[in-house]
Parts: sequence; C-alpha cells; structure tokens
Amino acid sequence: MAKATKVTKTTRKPAAKKAPARKKAATAAKAAPRKPAASKAAVKKPAAKKPAVKKPAVKKAAPAKSAAVQRAAPSAAPAKTAPQPVLTDSPGHLLRRAEQRAMNIYMQEVGSGGPTPRQFVVLTAVAANEGISQTDLVAATGIDRSTLADMISRMIKNGHLSRNRTKDDQRVNAVKLTAAGRRVLKAAEPKVKAAEKRVIEPLPASKRAALLDALRALAGRDE
Repeated sequence: MAKATKVTKTTRKPAAKKAPARKKAATAAKAAPRKPAASKAAVKKPAAKKPAVKKPAVKKAAPAKSAAVQRAAPSAAPAKTAPQPVLTDSPGHLLRRAEQRAMNIYMQEVGSGGPTPRQFVVLTAVAANEGISQTDLVAATGIDRSTLADMISRMIKNGHLSRNRTKDDQRVNAVKLTAAGRRVLKAAEPKVKAAEKRVIEPLPASKRAALLDALRALAGRDE
C-alpha cells in the first residue's frame, strides 16, 4: 500500500505595503547629496537694457507739380501804383487841401489845450484893438457875424474875453481881453509861429513873399 504523502502548508508572509509616492520622493531627496550653494559673487545680474533711440521721422517730399499745374498757377499780383491826384488845376480844391494841411500842423504845434485857429484870430484882433466892437471884429477877422457872436459868448464863459456896453453908444458892445485871455494868447503865439513856419517850408524862400501876396489878394485884403 502506497504511503500517503504529507502536504506541508507553507505560510505566506503578507506583502509589504508600498510607501506613498510622496514619502519616496522625500526619502530620495534626503538620500541625494546636496549641491553647494553658489556664491553671490558668482551670480551675474542681467545687463540693463539701453533705451531704444528713436530715429527722426523722415518727411516725405511733396510730389512735384506737373508742368500743366505750374502753368495754371497765377503769377504774383503787380504792385499797386499810387493814385494820381485830381483837380490839380482847381484853386478852390487846392486851397482847401492847403487849409487842411495847415490845420493839421497847427493842432500838432498848439495842441488841443490851446485856442483853436479862429479863437487865436479873435484874441489877436481884440489885443490889437482894445474895446473893439463885435461889428468891427467881423471885418478884422473875416468870421461871419453869427459864428463870431457864438464864439465870443463861449470865450466870455471861458473867462478869456469880457463884453460891456460902450459909453458913447449903449447899443454897441466893447470886447476886451481878460487877464486869462492875455495869458492864453501869450502862450499860444510862439507855437502858432512854429506851425506857420512848417506850413511854408515846402516853398523856397524866394517864393514865400509871393505866396503871401497871392493869399492876401484871394482873401480880399492887400496889406
């Protein structure tokens, strides 16, 4: 009879549990030799970037105009010529222009604070004829009666003239200069002379006497 073979049961050891991946990594890091830290001097800093230089923009030249366009362009306007004077043979027109020029020069010399040309004439006539009547002043100055009456009234208000009835005829007014009127006349005389000198300066000296003679004749006076 065959012998029974004993079956021996072998006891298996339980398999070791696998360590988590994190623990393995930590273990490997501990086991790995540490590299020495690089010194600060060995670490090179990155070089600073230089600012970019902007190149100046190149202006494009304007396209040349075609020959047809250049021909169509208008040419430069001709210089204006001075207008020709008119009425150069008119005595009245020329006298008015000469009077305007004389007035401008008078105002430049005497100024707005001095007497007007007509007021200066009245002051001069009264100074030369103390106590002159208004009727005689019309003939002496050439100023019409109504204009002269208004002027004398204003000059009396300004304190330059006085007016009183004459002893011989109470209907006649005698006009006289006041102290203020004399001061105004004295201050204006050199300025008026300077203005009159400027008025006749354009004429040569040999023609100035002839001008005065001609003006006296035209004014109806021959002195």
